[in-house]
Amino acid sequence: MSEPDLVGYLCNCLDPAEQRRVAMALQQDLDLQRRLENLRQSLLPLSWDKAPVPPPADLAMRALAHVAAHLCEQPRPPVVTLPRAPTMTARGGGFDRPWWRRIDVAVAASVLLTCLGLLLPAALYLRKQGQQVECQNNLRTMWQALQAYEVQHRQMPDISAAPRPVAGMIVPILRDAGVLAEHTAETCPGAAAGLACARSTVAELTQLSPLEFEETAPRLLPGYAYSLGFRDEAGRLRRPDAMLDRIPSQQLPILADAPDTPVAFGNSPNHTCSGQNVLFFDGAVRFQATRTLASGRDDIYLNHANRVAAGVGAADVVLGVSSATP
Repeated sequence: MSEPDLVGYLCNCLDPAEQRRVAMALQQDLDLQRRLENLRQSLLPLSWDKAPVPPPADLAMRALAHVAAHLCEQPRPPVVTLPRAPTMTARGGGFDRPWWRRIDVAVAASVLLTCLGLLLPAALYLRKQGQQVECQNNLRTMWQALQAYEVQHRQMPDISAAPRPVAGMIVPILRDAGVLAEHTAETCPGAAAGLACARSTVAELTQLSPLEFEETAPRLLPGYAYSLGFRDEAGRLRRPDAMLDRIPSQQLPILADAPDTPVAFGNSPNHTCSGQNVLFFDGAVRFQATRTLASGRDDIYLNHANRVAAGVGAADVVLGVSSATP
């Protein structure tokens, strides 16, 4: 595996097929994982985990004004009378328009290139911000559905009790309860292409063969990760809302952007690895530049045993991708 492939994987610049190829190679090669971690550490000075800084709103106009002022301050050469340059006659009219001089073309080209150089990064930044806001709106819609389900059943959905206990079962459970509309988008707009949501009921998923369900599970909740709950002292699986006895609602995540695969390190690739949108139990959605909680110790994608599974105790938060099991 070449270094450019690893850098492209870290920056989420590869096409989906290449991303999956590199991810599979990483799962099978510990030395490759160490190389990837070394590259990630090398790229940290490039604001790997920091949100982008938007350019000043008047940067383009200030740059153009500076260029114009510089041109106006240049000393003018002495006027020399030369023979009149050839002129171009406007078709059908009675006036002449002189040809542009080379200096005019050079100045116009310089101004145009300066504008393009300033506007292109701004356009990319605005597109990224728009995807981030749209993703947050999707998470808020899911929170409304979870609240409506809790009102109906007096508890949060329990994926561990589902016939096929995977994190993505939260979507068909909410749809079967009639609290999540069919047109709702469960895919982050910044996620990789080819992750269309599988619109199936719990009964339909139960009837699938193990192989068919394995192929369908990643598309139940594509682009997001849902809480896998936790195991208590007796080893029993508990719902995520049972964690509220140990963690305040404003600090307890329930849904977030999906992590990369493998999830040993790094932010979600949904937003160019700059962070992830996280939905908390109080209904707030916040963009976090790191994948740890406020304490800085609890990784929201791995339990205390460094596994993608239910938390080890009521203070261990774990959000799993659509196909993850408690």
